[in-house]
Amino acid sequence: MKKIIAVLLSLMFVFLIASLSLAIEEKKIVPPELPYAAGVKQITGEVRSVNLTDMSLTVTKKVGDKTVEVVVAVDERTKIKKDDMEKTFTAIKVGDQVVVKYLKIDRKQVAKNISIKSDSTSEK
Repeated sequence: MKKIIAVLLSLMFVFLIASLSLAIEEKKIVPPELPYAAGVKQITGEVRSVNLTDMSLTVTKKVGDKTVEVVVAVDERTKIKKDDMEKTFTAIKVGDQVVVKYLKIDRKQVAKNISIKSDSTSEK
């Protein structure tokens, strides 16, 4: 009877050690791919062109002696606002001052957020 108890206690000890080693082992959790989560870039500038057919716009910004030009596409997930009110893509006009947050998806720059500056802000 003592031998059976000793064997059972030994087996329980082995299982305890094995389960502890598995519990301590570091587990790597891979976050889901979120295309809008990382790599967001921003440009603040003037709208040079709006293409309603391609659903894209061109924003220019002067940096030193250079003029930087960024073409961004707009999709159904793009949030467009002016004065904290939701707007549509057709509300964007050439000459508007905008802040565009965008990222690169499939070799294309896609706008995540577009904030149209109000007329009083853009005249400053």
